[in-house]
Amino acid sequence: MKPSLVPAARRSWPPPGEFLEPELAKAYYADPWNEKYGLGLYFSALYELGDDMLMNAEVDGRRYCLPHAVCDGIGFIKLLNDRFDLGVDLSAKPYPAPTSVRAWGRSVAAAYVSSRRSPDLDLIRRQPVAGEAQGGFVHLRFEHVPDQRRVLALFLSAVHRVCAPRFCNGDTCRWMIPVSVRTQTEPSAESSLEASYLFVSAKLGASLDETHEQLLSRLKAGEHWGYYLLAKLGLHLGRWVLVRGTRQNLGRSRVRCLGSFSFFGRFGGNGRRDLALIHSVRPERPIGCALYEYGGSFHLTVSFHPALGLGPDDMREIELALHEELRAAGCLREGDAVCAPKANGAP
Repeated sequence: MKPSLVPAARRSWPPPGEFLEPELAKAYYADPWNEKYGLGLYFSALYELGDDMLMNAEVDGRRYCLPHAVCDGIGFIKLLNDRFDLGVDLSAKPYPAPTSVRAWGRSVAAAYVSSRRSPDLDLIRRQPVAGEAQGGFVHLRFEHVPDQRRVLALFLSAVHRVCAPRFCNGDTCRWMIPVSVRTQTEPSAESSLEASYLFVSAKLGASLDETHEQLLSRLKAGEHWGYYLLAKLGLHLGRWVLVRGTRQNLGRSRVRCLGSFSFFGRFGGNGRRDLALIHSVRPERPIGCALYEYGGSFHLTVSFHPALGLGPDDMREIELALHEELRAAGCLREGDAVCAPKANGAP
């Protein structure tokens, strides 16, 4: 890592750990601007300034990482599967790409409109006890999820209801939703980063149907394909422009969305390993969530950036609140009692 131009309080969390594939990491750090990294070059611009955004996971309590520029989430899970024989199935196909100039134009327009409707969040800045503030994550596992057709909306709504009142002034917050845009179903070590994202405005009073329909409408509008095309075009501006733009973004204190929520899908697996996928976080997106079905259970990890000022007791409180929120929605962990439905008007 070169001398950092990024203040410690604004660097990505978690910090580097043991590399999952040391040779891939070594090759990247030796030549981070190699064109083979594709969209990963945006992370190379961050690395140029002295910050390193990583893909992270804990396997049987031991943490492994790789530079995010090397692979996207699906590629990282493929590498984890190769090393630890998780037995996962990564054959799910992404939404098809637009097939006409007009369709691509609609996708770019959807991305443009989405970016214009992104007011800064009024984040609640905590003043932690000296020495307590730290990054961390919580990991929950549910053996039963009642509505698997709308599982992303279900978990996103629960996380929003728990986190928004604690960290935002206002009941509406944007969340970034990473979306796979892979054209091949089996990523390899040579695959470049192939992912995009869309944004969802979550409201405390929104129903599960409303959140689910918003997700579907943005997917159908191709918002993620619009961002993908704009990012591809941005690569042609070259290294100097990417680094300069990244430096300007790092110099701003604005927070455009409360966090990022990645749904890695139902990739099955044998469940013989204890697997926790850990979402990296940055100050401008201080919460990161990873949701995935593995070994017959749905797993949710929620990461918190040190900028939120949380201590261990705070994260434990949030973990308990998330469990109660999801249990009330019918998601059960081993040993949970089924919640009886509340009567109309009951608190």
